[in-house]
Amino acid sequence: MTHGTFSATDLDRNMPTPLGRRAQNAALYQSNFGGEAYSCFPPYHLAGVQAFTILPIFYGSTTVFGPPDIPATGLLASEIMQKTDLTSIYVPPAVIEEWVQRPEALEQAAKLDFVLYGSGPLSPSTGNLLDEVCNLCQVHGSTEIGKIQLLVPLKGNWAYLEPNPCEELDMQEFEDQEAYEMVLHQNSALNHRRSLHHNFPDYNTWRTGDLFLPHPEKLGLWSFYGRVDELIILSDSHKINPVPLTGEKNQGHGSDDLVERIWPTIEKVNRSTPAYGQILRSMVILSSVNKPFVRAPKGSVVRSLTLERYSEEMENIYAEGSFPAQTVTNTIEDINLSTIKQSLYKSVMTVLPGDEISDNVDLFHSGLDSLKVSELKNIIHSGLRGKKINRQCPICDKNCLQASHHSKPSKSDL
Repeated sequence: MTHGTFSATDLDRNMPTPLGRRAQNAALYQSNFGGEAYSCFPPYHLAGVQAFTILPIFYGSTTVFGPPDIPATGLLASEIMQKTDLTSIYVPPAVIEEWVQRPEALEQAAKLDFVLYGSGPLSPSTGNLLDEVCNLCQVHGSTEIGKIQLLVPLKGNWAYLEPNPCEELDMQEFEDQEAYEMVLHQNSALNHRRSLHHNFPDYNTWRTGDLFLPHPEKLGLWSFYGRVDELIILSDSHKINPVPLTGEKNQGHGSDDLVERIWPTIEKVNRSTPAYGQILRSMVILSSVNKPFVRAPKGSVVRSLTLERYSEEMENIYAEGSFPAQTVTNTIEDINLSTIKQSLYKSVMTVLPGDEISDNVDLFHSGLDSLKVSELKNIIHSGLRGKKINRQCPICDKNCLQASHHSKPSKSDL
């Protein structure tokens, strides 16, 4: 970063906008002019650069930060708001999620000019609550290119970024995904107000690696989809983006039936996820207090290191017969055709939740795959536990179920 980088940021206050709209960066800086703003991001993070350098130097703002030996939490944010006259807060989504659960949160939010978040998704339930009482904005950018020029979102559009037309972003379709990658190109007419020119003048094109989905109806609105380097490639070559799977939060804690308590939330996520990427109940691993998730200083989960920490547990869960105890059971009390049929239908709908599947529809066409076959087999086995039945019968044979793919089995066939 150079003096030119900070000079470009200072020019945010003069950013042109469409008639009747406000430039987000300029509106934020002006609201903090001479006021106080809370940020818990580290100084080397883009948000930290803004809080510790840009706001104090260019706008006379006072940055408030918490005790260095205490991690940022919703409680800490609330206590800071009680003792200061903040105009805005800029914190990770995890802090906002905790804060909104507190009874005083919405009243506090109504007194702020802006609630800003970045570095992760905010759950729709939390976002909708805050959008009713304050300007809720997400900030996007990096230390390499600075903050993307956005417009203050209109009510109801908080979950979407609306780039300022003057930014000249190039949203390029990404491979076989429905997503688009944000790309910036050098433009001499924009050099004076673009951090990219000052930081990397020799780069004609800068691929951010950030993926977005267009709003289905409103042109110019984009929702953050994920990072190119975070896409998970499955064994069948399907690609899964983990970001939407983390958007919904459940507030249950410390219970023996934790999986049962969070399962409705997982089902909600599954309904908007392709069949090949849905979360199976038998594939849920509960984290251990002795193995906490690895987090970055800004509070977000470091996925690669966390996955490495739980690699043994994940390998075990895929091993034959190693499904966790929380696999759902459909116990059959009396063995007869009616109860078996009822139990099989219930087992199929457990593995393939959602719309009712008719009796004669191909189950593999409806989303059944080799992994879900394993879960279906385990559910069926659990329901027959203690019953005298030939375990070599086809319905108990995972390989037979998988092989039946070519015969297009239905519920009636089972």
